[in-house]
Amino acid sequence: MRYVDDSKEVGTKSGRVVVWMRIICDTLADLPAPDAYDGVTICMGSRAVVIADGSKHVLQSGGQWVQQGASSATYTRAEIDAFLQQINTQNAAQQAEINYLANTGAKNILDNTAPSPQNIQNVTWTKNADGSMTATGTSSGVSAVRVVGVQGSSTYASAVPIPRGRYIISASGFELTRYRFALGFFADANSSRETTNIYNDETIIDVTTDTARYDFSCVIAQSGEVMTGQTWYPMIRPAAITDSTYQPYAPTNRQLYELIKQYHP
Repeated sequence: MRYVDDSKEVGTKSGRVVVWMRIICDTLADLPAPDAYDGVTICMGSRAVVIADGSKHVLQSGGQWVQQGASSATYTRAEIDAFLQQINTQNAAQQAEINYLANTGAKNILDNTAPSPQNIQNVTWTKNADGSMTATGTSSGVSAVRVVGVQGSSTYASAVPIPRGRYIISASGFELTRYRFALGFFADANSSRETTNIYNDETIIDVTTDTARYDFSCVIAQSGEVMTGQTWYPMIRPAAITDSTYQPYAPTNRQLYELIKQYHP
């Protein structure tokens, strides 16, 4: 098999995950058996395309791949070329992410250093083991906990350096504008602090200087908000990484190297 173009988990059977797939393979011999993958059963009705002749196939209940009828039996050469181009594009994107992680070793560069617990405007903020922040209580005003930088300070000196590059901040799951992340950014020591609020979307930031610093906060935007354990997942990831799934902070390979040099010159 060359590529799984689409897949969807549909259930479990006999301890195995049942997955519907749309598969692209080079030849008929490459069509996989339903149980070809550990812990996974390919679902009946899954589809396959064979590049060699453009034929279309569907997986029947008996576990056999059967070519579809003559009226839709094959793809044209142009359609096959489009499939191959899609494969090459996605493979290139995946390889770029692999290369980045291999070189840096970190997805989330945001190191949450907030003291925990903290009570801010009648809300108790607690830092979890994975670096996320959980809020409980009813806010008596705007409750903002600084997870990078110094609580109550918005100066260049109290902010934290950020390397040159392009980054993405995501705030998946936030409700409207009531909850948010707030990024404070300084291009250099002589620059004013620029504030960016991140709601239920992804925000790209470009760091173009070697002297940039930032601070970062989790914010409840108004009073009267009843918090019963809502959790913020602060993450800044390099833009080369497309997966927005939260991952705890990890130092980059360069940071680890510098740390080793510090203790073992």
